[in-house]
Amino acid sequence: MLPRARFAEFADDIERFEALRSGKMTGAVALTPVPGAVSSRYSDIVTPLAAPLAKRAQAFAVRPADKDFLHYLNAWITYQTLEGSLPARTTYWFKDLGWTASM
Repeated sequence: MLPRARFAEFADDIERFEALRSGKMTGAVALTPVPGAVSSRYSDIVTPLAAPLAKRAQAFAVRPADKDFLHYLNAWITYQTLEGSLPARTTYWFKDLGWTASM
């Protein structure tokens, strides 16, 4: 997706975005919600892309023999989704980013 890009690795997000903020590089790649959080603090110099470069699935790892735990996790996810907690948490942490004001 970035054919002319030169890639550099950084020890952490702080180091990566300091290099971006200081002008040592012109772009950075990070997992959501980091780009939005950095943009909320440095909106004059950092703007996240309108859509992520990639999406990835999240999952729980459960031992094959632990059917009870698997059923518990599935029931918890179903309940939290239907009750509205998971969509609300997704919005809070990954879309609205109001929590970044306390950073």
